[in-house]
Amino acid sequence: MAVRILELIEHVEDDDAARMLAITGAGSVFCTGFDDRVDPRLVESLAVLSKPTVAIVNGDAFDEGLELAMAADIRAAISSARFAITQMKHGAMPHFGATQRLPRLVGAGNALRMMLTGTALG
Repeated sequence: MAVRILELIEHVEDDDAARMLAITGAGSVFCTGFDDRVDPRLVESLAVLSKPTVAIVNGDAFDEGLELAMAADIRAAISSARFAITQMKHGAMPHFGATQRLPRLVGAGNALRMMLTGTALG
């Protein structure tokens, strides 16, 4: 999945006919995290794409999945979608931009609560 998204980002960037990029998950989950082998450029590539990006959050967006959604210009979610950053509960820091993007989107207090407790917001 990650390789395909990177390919799509590059394609959209280079294709003058492409006007935007929309991403969504398969089934009832947007994305609940990445495998350790995922290229760290994935999220940042989405964030710096010169064309508008939309994350259509069709279910849970946890950890790197939430970081991916936050890198998009616009996020739209179904009412049952849940959002969480749980890495700190497992002794790790978010490493795809959550420490910077999350406070900008939900405020410093909410971001700190989400990161320190791993509580899912819905």
